[in-house]
Amino acid sequence: MGYDDPNNPGNSSKHHTGKLCIEGCGRPAGTRWSPYWCFECNVRRMQRITAQLDALMIKMEKKALVGEEKSDGIHDGNDA
Repeated sequence: MGYDDPNNPGNSSKHHTGKLCIEGCGRPAGTRWSPYWCFECNVRRMQRITAQLDALMIKMEKKALVGEEKSDGIHDGNDA
C-alpha cells in the first residue's frame, strides 16, 4: 500500500507540515496520506479504517445472502 512502509517516499519528511501529530504523540505530522498524523499514528488510523470497512463488507455480504435466500423462496421463519 505504501502508507505502512516507512521507506515509502510518501512517508518522508518532505511531507511534514511543521505541526505535531494530532494524536498527541509529539512526532511531526504529515504524510502523503494525511497532513494531520505522523507515520506511526497514521498506520494505526489506516488499520482501524480498514478493519471497520472489512467488518462492514462482511455484514453487507451476509445481508445480501439473506436477501438471496428470501428471493429464492427460502424462508427464515420470521416472515409469517
